[in-house]
Amino acid sequence: MKRFTLCLIICLTVILLLNATGRDVVSVDKLAQYLYVRDKIGDLRETPNGQKINQLLQKTKVKVVEEKGDWAKVTVEGWIKVKSLTDDLSSIVDKKFAGNGFYYKNVSFKSSMIGNQALGEVINESGKDYQLANFILSVYDSNEQLLEAAYIPISNIPSGVTKSFTTFLLNTSVGEIVSHKIQFENGF
Repeated sequence: MKRFTLCLIICLTVILLLNATGRDVVSVDKLAQYLYVRDKIGDLRETPNGQKINQLLQKTKVKVVEEKGDWAKVTVEGWIKVKSLTDDLSSIVDKKFAGNGFYYKNVSFKSSMIGNQALGEVINESGKDYQLANFILSVYDSNEQLLEAAYIPISNIPSGVTKSFTTFLLNTSVGEIVSHKIQFENGF
């Protein structure tokens, strides 16, 4: 009887302390119900105290499916375009926005007998077919100072198509390049 009373006192104290700190206790009756993210940004983790895998914005609707201590396992319900989904994880490539619905990926630099080259791919996700699209490649040193800019003209690039490019760097050694960006300039 003493153990039960002690356990009851401890449980009530924990509940009172949690409520006193402004935190709501998600009780077992909240499982499988929808709740909302209270914080401006809530970190979504693989496991309790595990690696952060995403962030949920304030007022995001979540469903609690399990609890472990101070943690709730949640699912998020929403809609996403089918073209944004894949069952092949290896097909996901880090692409960067170039502007006007264009992206770029797989950019590399190499020295060759004919000069220093920049190679990569541009993806047209603009919803528009282009007869010609012009881009500017800017390369930077370790102090984030512009080393050189080079034009990348790409002809006949319909919407939904990825095209490879090669351009030359006339005044920059490949070893000087620390970062780069590609920006859409114009097209028709």
